[in-house]
Amino acid sequence: MEERILPYKNYETLINLLMDSLSPPTGNGTTVLNVIEDMQTMDRNDFARQMVRLFLGEEVIITFLDTLMIREISNTSKISCTFFNY
Repeated sequence: MEERILPYKNYETLINLLMDSLSPPTGNGTTVLNVIEDMQTMDRNDFARQMVRLFLGEEVIITFLDTLMIREISNTSKISCTFFNY
């Protein structure tokens, strides 16, 4: 798979939307991360790798991982199973 990297300014709007999605949702609770997750057609591992690279570059990886963890826990009906060790 070939990667094409454009100048930073081409990604600025998307990056701003992604940074905003790290704040607690307001209104209907929809964030750009929710929309991307719903529309995602590529492999989850590839997508996750790109998101980690982006948030590492913006120096907010901990906030991103915290946000993902909170979303997963809030969407889990059996929280006791969330951290179950096999």
